[in-house]
Order: sequence, then C-alpha cells, then structure tokens
Amino acid sequence: MEKEPGMYDMMKDAYHNESVEEQVRKVFEKHKMVEYRHHLIQQIDPVYKDPFPGHFLSFRSHFFAPRKYFAGLYLDTFWFNMGFIWFLTILFYVTLYYEAIARISRWPKKFKF
Repeated sequence: MEKEPGMYDMMKDAYHNESVEEQVRKVFEKHKMVEYRHHLIQQIDPVYKDPFPGHFLSFRSHFFAPRKYFAGLYLDTFWFNMGFIWFLTILFYVTLYYEAIARISRWPKKFKF
C-alpha cells in the first residue's frame, strides 16, 4: 500500500462483487442474533465464523464456513471439499466395479420366508 497506493483500489474495483458480498455477509438480515435451543446463533457475517464441532468426527458446518472441522483438526474448506469429492469418487468406483448395488438388491430373494 505504501509503494503503490492506488493498487488496492484498482484490485478492489476489478474483483469485488457487491451482490456476492451481500450473500456472504448477510448484511440485510433482520435478526442479527437468534435464540435456538437456549443458545444464541449469529446470523450476520457467517463467512467469518468457524463451525462448532458436535463431536470428534463431526464435519457439519454452515455453507460459507472458512474452514471445516474433522477429526480434531480445522481444515481449509477447499482442501476438505476436494478430499471428500475424491473419497466419494473412489467409493462409487469400487461400488460399481464390484457390482455391489446389484448384489445387495438380490439379497431379499435369497432370504425368502
């Protein structure tokens, strides 16, 4: 900023999107805080809020979370999502390769009463 003072404004003009900012920050939310099950839940600026882990393997979090919690670690959202996509891809590939869905669908015929 000291070397090129206009660079920040130029970059902001080039890459800033006001409608995305409104979605991510929820600036027009009527209720800034909501009470839910005896807890206060913050409704504005969810992009700056980390998820609260429910238990050790919990990875549930809000949509705009900056990072995800899993197995005692906070992971960057991008890498967590990429890992999850690859995990599901491998799982579905193995399922299709070994025809697991067809085999499972034949179980009721084997165990007729």
